[in-house]
Amino acid sequence: MNEVLNKLPQFDAETLSLIFNAKKVDLHGLTKDEARFELLRSLQFVDVSTKSLLIVHGYHNGTVLKNLVRKEFAHELVCKKIPVDSSQTLFVLDFKKIMKKN
Repeated sequence: MNEVLNKLPQFDAETLSLIFNAKKVDLHGLTKDEARFELLRSLQFVDVSTKSLLIVHGYHNGTVLKNLVRKEFAHELVCKKIPVDSSQTLFVLDFKKIMKKN
């Protein structure tokens, strides 16, 4: 566990908790369109008790998925995107906006 913590950039306790308790979504090997679909599907079916999604997009085979996740993709549940390292991004979720609409 300490090895994992030492490899992460310095995050506050709240962010570390979000990272370690996040539901993981692995986009490795997907095309950009497939990855977008998987992100939408994951967000559509995520449980309201979920506070974050850890998106594994990789970077060794190019930056298409990384750019999709960090720059292009937007969704009303995603209130914040936190780069964890060069291959992962944390989506912090906020269901309050959705609840207010209904």
